Amino acid sequence: DAVGVTHAVIAPRHDAAMGEYATAHCPSRLSRVVMLDPNADAETQVSRAKATIGVVGLRMVAADYIGTRGAADLRAGKLDPLFAAAERHALPLFLLAPGHPADLARPAERFSGLTMIVDHFGLRQYPPLAMDSDPWEKLPGLLALAGFSNVAVKFCGAQLLSKQPYPHADVIPILRRVIGAF
Repeated sequence: DAVGVTHAVIAPRHDAAMGEYATAHCPSRLSRVVMLDPNADAETQVSRAKATIGVVGLRMVAADYIGTRGAADLRAGKLDPLFAAAERHALPLFLLAPGHPADLARPAERFSGLTMIVDHFGLRQYPPLAMDSDPWEKLPGLLALAGFSNVAVKFCGAQLLSKQPYPHADVIPILRRVIGAF
């Protein structure tokens, strides 16, 4: 209230109960994003989320924070049932695929009715990840996703990709490229 925020979308990563509590107690002000488990039944998870008051989107770790875990499944289409269920239920899907933005092109094309939001620019950020020698080296993969009308990018953690202290002037030209592309 003090800063004029009238509504927020929360994404509790590790505590689903907190998200349920918050949206149940402040339904006119809080909505939430539900974390999907790529190893659980896609249709069950997504239909349950769709039926839950306050849920406005989904989030999934498509490639893990650690190395390339999950990236092979993403490339092989093993996550397609989750993409298909999210598309069928018209729930936007936030995708965490650090270091693998180019791997999101195939599902973006195949599931063109699904709104996909690329988390953290699709880039590896420290912490918790070890940085690529050039933190922006996979930027072309992200920029290529701008060609899909169903893909957006979530600006999060740009300062972690900076090699300069605050105000992180080295990231401004890159952020302008992302904004221009999308």
